[in-house]
Amino acid sequence: MPIIRDGKSVVFEVSEDSQVIAKYIDSRFDLGLFPRDLEGGQSILWRYIEREVEGLAFRLNDIYWEEMVPANDQLRFLRHKERKFGRGCIDQWRGQKKEMLAQLEQRLLPFEEMLMYQRFLLGDRPRFADFDLFGMLGNFLYSGHYRLPKAHTQLGKWYRGMVHLKSKSFL
Repeated sequence: MPIIRDGKSVVFEVSEDSQVIAKYIDSRFDLGLFPRDLEGGQSILWRYIEREVEGLAFRLNDIYWEEMVPANDQLRFLRHKERKFGRGCIDQWRGQKKEMLAQLEQRLLPFEEMLMYQRFLLGDRPRFADFDLFGMLGNFLYSGHYRLPKAHTQLGKWYRGMVHLKSKSFL
């Protein structure tokens, strides 16, 4: 369970579907990531990202875990994955790689469509959902074995923009 301490304040998530920490940080630093007028729509969007994109992105990246996890942590990593997802899960994902890539491409289509007409997912500046999706795609791309789907040109352009984003450019 994620938890942070900020002075005398201790903040933690209350469920799988909460963003207590992100909202605390947003409020503490006045980032504008959770504006009230986007409350419901953004909640639907980040839940979609975390349910439909995150699992595939992480599993596809985890196929190459041996290249990224230091030798002294590999047993711990494998034990964690197999306790959570079942024995042989990584081999299973490796065998399903082609299908999972096709699923990911399909699940990213709504974001491609959203970005056809605006700079960020929910308008003219990044919101929490942008950073959430950016993190999931960053994990997917981390191993260096993947690229964003070629058909998703707007998503690729958005991702490259997010890489170089500076806070002063949107606050």
